[in-house]
Amino acid sequence: MFKGLVFFGVFCSCLSLWAQNTGVKQGGGFGHFQAGVSLGYYPSLTSYLVRPDILGDSYSPQNQGIQLGGGGYGLVGKILIGGSGYFSGFKPVTTDSASASFSSGAGLFNMGYLLKNNEKWLLFPYAGIGGSGITLKLSNQSDSGGIYFDSQKEISFGEISRLSIGGIAYEVGFSVKYFITRLSEENLHGGLMVGLDLGCQNALFVRNKWADGKGQELRGPDRIQGFLPYIRITLGGGGVYPVR
Repeated sequence: MFKGLVFFGVFCSCLSLWAQNTGVKQGGGFGHFQAGVSLGYYPSLTSYLVRPDILGDSYSPQNQGIQLGGGGYGLVGKILIGGSGYFSGFKPVTTDSASASFSSGAGLFNMGYLLKNNEKWLLFPYAGIGGSGITLKLSNQSDSGGIYFDSQKEISFGEISRLSIGGIAYEVGFSVKYFITRLSEENLHGGLMVGLDLGCQNALFVRNKWADGKGQELRGPDRIQGFLPYIRITLGGGGVYPVR
């Protein structure tokens, strides 16, 4: 993961220097808050949780959730370089023996390429890479025995276990921004903007060691993969100006 981030950062820096050396015509930047809906799919984790000694075959994850976060970009020519962070939460699910709730988060280094730029609109595709984490809260509500996320460690009746694991995150998407107010300075456009992001985040967790809220380590499923398609509304501000 670290090598991938270093490579991505060097790649972005080279693009930035290239843009500067080839005589860019514009600069600027913007930032925004984001809120929307996402779908969370973690098929290998679901297959693990439906085991009889964990949640059983009555478990069916709630895939529809909300996504909140923020981000921002700096503009060098047509190249956008920035970062973003997100939280995705999903409704708890109750089974015959337990209740389970699930959430995820990610912090990403992003790049985009500006396809359209005028006094009202910005349009660009983007991609990002960074870190991701998921948190699973299990509550044993069955008095007939324990549940075993880790086969060697029991979650006893009435106990709540908060399990978390970290991994790699990456995403691709397309964004549209619209300036709803305008700045009055000559040769400068910007102001308050609204927008729409449509994309998909993906995650990979290569380890099988989870941490609980007590600082203990638990063994879980191997190589979890997930993907979260999303659509988000953005609200923020910024501007684009010519470089002299």
